[in-house]
Amino acid sequence: RGSDAMGIDFTGGTKLVVNLTQPTSERELRNTFKGLATGDGASQFEDLQMQSLYDQGQSAGGDLATRYSLKTKTLGSGTEETEAFKDEVESVLDEKGLLAPNAIENVRVLDQVDEADVVGAAKKYVFVADLNAMRGEGDEGVTASKVEEAILATGFPVAAVTEEKESSGIVTFEVRSEAQDDSTTALALQGVLTQSLKDVKGIDFSEPFPEYGSISGKVAQDMQGKTFVALMISFLAIIFYISIRFELRFGMAAIVALVHDILFTLGAMAVGDYLLGDMLNLKINLPVVAALLTVVGYSLNDTIVIFDRIRENLVDTRRDANYNDIVNKSINQTLSRTLLTSLTTFLVVVILLIFGGEGLQAFSFALCAGIIVGTYSSIFVASPALVHFQEKARIRREQSLAEAALKG
Repeated sequence: RGSDAMGIDFTGGTKLVVNLTQPTSERELRNTFKGLATGDGASQFEDLQMQSLYDQGQSAGGDLATRYSLKTKTLGSGTEETEAFKDEVESVLDEKGLLAPNAIENVRVLDQVDEADVVGAAKKYVFVADLNAMRGEGDEGVTASKVEEAILATGFPVAAVTEEKESSGIVTFEVRSEAQDDSTTALALQGVLTQSLKDVKGIDFSEPFPEYGSISGKVAQDMQGKTFVALMISFLAIIFYISIRFELRFGMAAIVALVHDILFTLGAMAVGDYLLGDMLNLKINLPVVAALLTVVGYSLNDTIVIFDRIRENLVDTRRDANYNDIVNKSINQTLSRTLLTSLTTFLVVVILLIFGGEGLQAFSFALCAGIIVGTYSSIFVASPALVHFQEKARIRREQSLAEAALKG
């Protein structure tokens, strides 16, 4: 499927994580983004990918979520274009009333006169802002007292926090600071409050775009090249190691199996992305490269176990013994160990796929496919390849002896 199966790590592009004001189905959100274009309307983001990150309506049998991951490969060439994508998403969602508000809104500075001395009373200034937070779990959820205690713990000079309203699970509080001597100092408390909210634990403040990032096309091309180099270096190192420990034909048979494993795993990723792309994030990205290298090592481990048993059986048998029978005997002797090891590892990776979250879905799916094909290839690809290379070597040796006999 070419670049369609690759993530923005290898194609370039932009990724946004967006919070919504209400649980929304993926179909509704796709209809909202239908026809989304850049600021001048020149191009549409037809490759827009989206995935729900938190199911809010699952218990009710629905398919609703308040947080989505949005990705596009269209905008990988410059900062201005990626900013245009973010602005367009913000504009469309805000127009529909779906975009979660910023944590801090409606900032103002109010005058406050010290009435203790009516004549020549000193004027004070109070920083006031609306603070948006998610209601949270439990009967009470987040309350004004909890917010006030959390902000006080960060050192912010809060005087009072009062709840104003609640809408779609987002609670709006009014935060008032202690009186300040001048308006500049009071207004500067906005930056202090912003920093203080980062230190607050246990309260999820509203944020329309909690994650935002992009990768340029140049960086993506460099990553593709480095990935290929990493795989080639691993293959050469494997050939070198096995050739020293065993013989060259063992190393060649192992490489045949590993190339088979890599191609099969990549094919499984492409098919999985085509069939399950709406439910799982299965684009080929940097974690998938790590999974491929892990598959190489795992499959090689199984292959070496079988090869080592073949070598031991070759030593213990007569020189005229049938090579195919020796290989078959070695596979049977190591079969239970290979299957049990693979099964236990596969179960762990399946659990990782189910509960690991979006960031580990592609990695764990690649490992699941790689473990299955790696176990298969150690038995049904590497060993037959070794028999093939052995047979070729035997034929060449017999031809050399025949030629030597004719010359003699």
